[in-house]
Amino acid sequence: MRRFTVIATALPLLMSGNASADMLTDAVKEIGIKTCLAAIGSASKSHLEKADYGYHNIWATKDPDKAMFSSLVVKDYSDGDSHISIVASPRGDGCDIQWTETYVQEQACPVLRETLFRSFEFGGEVLGGSIQLTNDAMSVYLTPSESGKACLVTRCELVLGYPVEL
Repeated sequence: MRRFTVIATALPLLMSGNASADMLTDAVKEIGIKTCLAAIGSASKSHLEKADYGYHNIWATKDPDKAMFSSLVVKDYSDGDSHISIVASPRGDGCDIQWTETYVQEQACPVLRETLFRSFEFGGEVLGGSIQLTNDAMSVYLTPSESGKACLVTRCELVLGYPVEL
């Protein structure tokens, strides 16, 4: 017999104007998450400061500080929105956190590789023309559209053992 933990979801909070990166951190604090609060706060500050965004959080209703937390953020850019997935999980005396942002660029992938991601190293082909680029702890995946005139960009970062700040 399989057992599943009941999860709760918060309604998406839609923002207008410049939202504070602290909005997501404050919501996480209100849920009762402590172990991963600093990691989520750092990711929020790095990626959401001075941005318009809305989010939808998912967390465990029982012992939320001991379970995985997930947030899907929709971030506004002048040329379109991106989706950011933030997943954090407590582990011992730290927190593992993954941040993934996906958006479409109206430029061909080879152009983006040579301009926007020129400082990244080629990691290899993933599948069917999709490639991976790396720069320190960040990986970028570029997938061409059917026409080749646009590119699906996915930026991914994983931090293992982010220290707990009390």
